[in-house]
Amino acid sequence: MSRHPGESGLEPLVKGTDAFAARWILADVVERSLDVQYYIWHDDDTGKLLLGQLMRAADRGVRIRLLLDDIYTSTYDLRLSTLDRHPNIEVRVFNPFLARKRRFLEGITSFRRINRRMHNKSFTADNQVTIVGGRNIGDIYFEARTDVNYADFDVMAVGPVVRSVSEAFDTYWNSDFAVPINVLESPGPPEGLDQIRAVLERHAEAMRKSEYIDAVRRSEFAARLERGGLVHYWGGAWAVYDDPRKAAGDAADPSGYIKAQMRPVALDTNSELFAISAYFVPGKEGLRLFRQLRERGVRVRVLTNSMVSNDVPVVHAGYARYRKPMLRAGVELYEIKRTAVAPGRKSKIGLGGSSRAGLHSKAYIFDRRRIFIGSYNLDPRSRRINTELGILFEDAKFAEFVARRLDDVLGQVAFRLELKEIPAGDGVGGTRSVIEWVTEKDGEEVRFDTEPDTSVWQRVRAWFLSLLPIEGQL
Repeated sequence: MSRHPGESGLEPLVKGTDAFAARWILADVVERSLDVQYYIWHDDDTGKLLLGQLMRAADRGVRIRLLLDDIYTSTYDLRLSTLDRHPNIEVRVFNPFLARKRRFLEGITSFRRINRRMHNKSFTADNQVTIVGGRNIGDIYFEARTDVNYADFDVMAVGPVVRSVSEAFDTYWNSDFAVPINVLESPGPPEGLDQIRAVLERHAEAMRKSEYIDAVRRSEFAARLERGGLVHYWGGAWAVYDDPRKAAGDAADPSGYIKAQMRPVALDTNSELFAISAYFVPGKEGLRLFRQLRERGVRVRVLTNSMVSNDVPVVHAGYARYRKPMLRAGVELYEIKRTAVAPGRKSKIGLGGSSRAGLHSKAYIFDRRRIFIGSYNLDPRSRRINTELGILFEDAKFAEFVARRLDDVLGQVAFRLELKEIPAGDGVGGTRSVIEWVTEKDGEEVRFDTEPDTSVWQRVRAWFLSLLPIEGQL
């Protein structure tokens, strides 16, 4: 870092095995502190492996602070409260359910509060290295499952930006919304900690010779670490995050929202905006922004999920109503194919198989000189309801690297949407606009006039969901 004074270094973690390896290695070498903040931590193979790493780090004296959103913790409340018994582990949950055994009921009676979640994701070691991006903790995010091919994106960062990520973590950790787990749950018996340790060690031993761990050992990240060269890109970087008081709802100050911080960056775009958003519902506000950019001649491209790749059908229904207005404004829309395969990844994904692709990334490239990577989707939930975190990085080489990587694979992994005018059938020679999904197969252009790879039932369901007046919750 001495050759880059005042700058931060970023390394992309595109492949799931790289993203897992980076977290595993950081937990293995950390010396003093590990601050971990996530929306979801699955109790599956990779979730248990990383939890075991936290335990081992704590056993050798590292201070662990684990901050989880409370929406998905019900299945392992006792485990979290027992981990909190460890002298070097402290667990807090964000915006917790107070009625631990009656969560569903509280979700109904206190919906306005419970609806606001902490969507942030960060993993910071010794306040020197951090990982920020779109991934939660779980097999689906780290390419450890064969039935789903989830495309996601993190970055590992060093330099001054780590301090601002640490400050963000401290802000959340010390907020009124982060409640110690021992206030909410009674821990199990003292010997429970040893039992958890034993379970996690047995699981790690069982996984040691698995195909997945072998793939992690052979990951590009592990190879770069062995060569001694990890960080390739240097520039100015800032943590961009919501004030945790956003969870207070209407009482929060909107100037502390990511939306307010990123809007000037978007408006400063002069030639190209490339938005990658897994969940994309622009709303009237976003549509106005895109139109404003197009009127100034800015090229706007959006990559998001298709109906078949979106794991939240109601979000797709909310997005679908904006496709025609965006296409008319000149926005270029791309939707991930069900058969998409990430570059360099082997997969059996196909129409006859059980696997499907899905986009979970959230990244925004401005003029190929600035890029935002984080947890923030272009949808009402990220804008107004959930808290989010990301890094804004100013480096043309990095932004160009990500943009070119997308340019190279976009035609393979996504359908391009186009508007076509057809006779309206009104008897007076009028026309109406329909959407076509365009791709190439064996060098020939192929067009679809209905959502590709979907059934009639899926399309009817999407139409019905689009009628529901719930866009503000998407």
